[in-house]
Amino acid sequence: MNPLGNLVAPELELRLLDLLDPKVQYNDRTHNRIQIDLLSITPERSSFHKNMGTDELSVILMPRGEEPLNIEEQSTTNVFFVTDPFYGDSEERKAGDARPPLNCTALHLHQQLGVPLLLFEHMSPSLEYRSSGTGFYTKYNDKDDIVSLDGICHLSQGLDDRPAYIWFSYGVLASQTATYVIYNCAANAKRLITTCAQRRNPRELLRPFAVDLFLIDDMLETWTVKLSKFRTKLITYEEDHALFSQTSVHLNALAVAELHSLSQNLNVVVGNLVDYKHRNEFFLSARDRYLSLSRPHFDVAERSLVTVTDSLGLMTSRATVLMNWAANYNARTKIRINMFFNLTTQGDSRTNLDIARLTTKIAVSSQKDSSSMITYGDICAFFIKEIMIAAVTMFFLPGSFVCAVFSMVFFDSHPGNAGRMELSVAPQWWLFPLVTIPLTIIVFLVWVIWRRRRISALRDVEVRVQPVAEDASSSSTYSIEKLGYST
Repeated sequence: MNPLGNLVAPELELRLLDLLDPKVQYNDRTHNRIQIDLLSITPERSSFHKNMGTDELSVILMPRGEEPLNIEEQSTTNVFFVTDPFYGDSEERKAGDARPPLNCTALHLHQQLGVPLLLFEHMSPSLEYRSSGTGFYTKYNDKDDIVSLDGICHLSQGLDDRPAYIWFSYGVLASQTATYVIYNCAANAKRLITTCAQRRNPRELLRPFAVDLFLIDDMLETWTVKLSKFRTKLITYEEDHALFSQTSVHLNALAVAELHSLSQNLNVVVGNLVDYKHRNEFFLSARDRYLSLSRPHFDVAERSLVTVTDSLGLMTSRATVLMNWAANYNARTKIRINMFFNLTTQGDSRTNLDIARLTTKIAVSSQKDSSSMITYGDICAFFIKEIMIAAVTMFFLPGSFVCAVFSMVFFDSHPGNAGRMELSVAPQWWLFPLVTIPLTIIVFLVWVIWRRRRISALRDVEVRVQPVAEDASSSSTYSIEKLGYST
């Protein structure tokens, strides 16, 4: 079989031919652990085949030229749910592994159903990048007649789960004929689809793109639940006032780190909701293309078109509201981050101010301690020397002053009868000792009184300085310990 025969877009898929390794069909040891469920739907009834293996799939999808086994003779829509833990975003693969070739299941789906290699390229990220996107294309037969509208897309299922990859093929020659292959379908979406087919009216799933509505609604519900959890965490930071009254550098750092993680997750939610709206636009475009291609062959019931369009419109509106709230929560998260950052900055400023005040107190205390150490002993020795000098000065000062005033009145020298110099004393000589002695005594008394008051004042200073120094020392120790710098 020509490997180029199944390439719907050679310009995009030719470089992926390395994924078609025929040896895999014989060397694949993982096919027994791959689970395939098949839901077949007709206008009257539906059937669900669970836990099909690769061998059963190969019987259903027999090679061209052989007679295939009809699952349901009147089945018009088949949905294959594939759970393959070994291919694509596999937990078995390590980061950095090269894109593996198609395994046995993928080869059967590609060769017998025409699942394009582009879908498997999306599922299997290469070493450093992932090719993703949505698209639909028109499929022709050997006579260049349009036979179907095929499309691929992927849906994110949250922050922790692997994406769901979808391929659909809607026949345009007969109404209500479609085939779906869904890798990693969400469990809840799968349950709702099978419930609708088995317990409700199976015709509801025959509406064009009704299966996709279940998938994208479940995706929106998943992100709604995620967003509600993020909102609860944000409100905890907004309403818990104890977080602000008992702040510390360590707690603020933890809060900022958690809020940064919350902001990152909210950005992821916004991005996925934007992608979600693009998916809805994609399905609307694919539906319009399907209607234009099928109109020459049959008409689609108006009810099928209106109900699908209405549901897509409602889900798009819900996504818009969620996206707006996610952006709102993200902005509020950034406000909380700035607030915690400002609280940390203010705490650092207060700490620096406390350290500055403490340094000032320590400097003042040290100066007072130094002053108190020389208050009495050194000052006494200094004043003894001053006393001696002052005593000599004050002893001669009154006499000098009196002599200066009365020298030319009380004493005189002149030659005597014998030719010798004689000293004569005036009769008022007694005025000199009478004035000098009391004045000297008065000066000494004034000096003694001044000195005693000075010494008393210095002792009072010493008494006042000592408690202040002790208080400064104790307060300094308390402040240091309070700030966490005590040794």
